[in-house]
Amino acid sequence: MSYCRHDTIAGLMSLCADHAQNARVFFSHDAGSDWVIDDDRLIHRQTQFFSIAGYAAPDGRHVLLLEQPETALVMLLLTRDPDGTRSFVLITRNEPGLIGGTNLSTTIQSTPANYQQRHGGGATPFIDLALAPTDGCHVLYDALQPDWGEFYRGKTKRFMIVETDAPLALPDGLISVPVSLSPQILMQDHLGTNDLRSALVLLHSLKPGEPVITDIAPPPAPDLGKRIPLGSFAERAARDGRGLAFLDERGVGVRHFETTSPSREVHRWQQPLLCPGTETHISLVMRMRGGTPEYAIRQMAQTGTGGIRHWHPAAPLSPPANIQAQVRTSSEGGRFWQHQITLTLAMSDGASLPEDVTWVSQDALKTYIRTPNATSVDLRMVASLALTHE
Repeated sequence: MSYCRHDTIAGLMSLCADHAQNARVFFSHDAGSDWVIDDDRLIHRQTQFFSIAGYAAPDGRHVLLLEQPETALVMLLLTRDPDGTRSFVLITRNEPGLIGGTNLSTTIQSTPANYQQRHGGGATPFIDLALAPTDGCHVLYDALQPDWGEFYRGKTKRFMIVETDAPLALPDGLISVPVSLSPQILMQDHLGTNDLRSALVLLHSLKPGEPVITDIAPPPAPDLGKRIPLGSFAERAARDGRGLAFLDERGVGVRHFETTSPSREVHRWQQPLLCPGTETHISLVMRMRGGTPEYAIRQMAQTGTGGIRHWHPAAPLSPPANIQAQVRTSSEGGRFWQHQITLTLAMSDGASLPEDVTWVSQDALKTYIRTPNATSVDLRMVASLALTHE
């Protein structure tokens, strides 16, 4: 146990770069002996912590979606440093698919299979504070939020924000970062995971004095119909000729990788990753009314939500011109291969928007964000730019 504080963005970027040198990722020509096709899914033969399956999208295209029955835990721990500074406890996280290899992430970002050590890996630091908070440990938020409906079948994550009254000794690999640095972290390209981005947005959306939000009841599972056999996706990948194992009609492929990372619970593993092929752009349009900002959002369903709608940014029908802020981030590096997402906050000047747009104040936006199972990960990610402009 030790105490390690980083209070500059340059220091945090250097730390991530140093940790990235410890991880190695290799292309693999096949899935190895641990990954098999069973019940029309590509699945790990022992743990089944996630799988990949084909479905028919609402527009008729055959698409590949990630399935993960276990709800991952994302916990952000706040504490007081010895000098009284309010700080986050963060981890430098190696993921095979992250651009740059290593990002800062929340204190815990783990599936039950990992923190219950079903893979035979190491213990997850501070898991006891999440599962059984003690005196002097306060739960500020504990609720489920949807994951990316464009690529997951009905997946949710459990987001927890926990604060302790006293300083903590930190295990190796965890660091203390002042809360005051959060706006700069959110505005730095490829520094924080999107789980950290979502957790910080949830923290900023909390309203002092209101009851703690706790809601971990799972939402209804989406009905996407029968799975489509993976053979047709494999045939399409073979015709494509880029070494993919599977390829869907959106251009989303699957490739196999082998990874070594001494900072993870399991130090060496093989797995498939989704390769979306093209960069994703997510824009939040704002306007000023009476000197206060309003934001354009809309309710919609995504491919993997089976008609269940959440609040999304109302994407402009053409690229926004009057850009106020922009940052680049990676999709989740444990499921996607170096897929860049560009987040943009733009003024509405001349922007063409969907007809079903709803304009909301910043307070209303925060209310939607902290409401369990109400907002898409797209909105939570891009809303991080709006919160840096408060």
